[in-house]
Amino acid sequence: MKFIRQKHHFILKMAWINAIIKVFDEKYLNIWQIHEKLGKDYKVEELRKQRKK
Repeated sequence: MKFIRQKHHFILKMAWINAIIKVFDEKYLNIWQIHEKLGKDYKVEELRKQRKK
């Protein structure tokens, strides 16, 4: 019985996490994509500077 309750709790937890991720994704996906792009551009610039040295 205890195992079933734990499993149910786990499923509920996962459902909550998925719901939060879904909302988070919809709101912040664009911001995150821009952030990723900026991060990549920055890394590329850093590599170029290092190569020039």
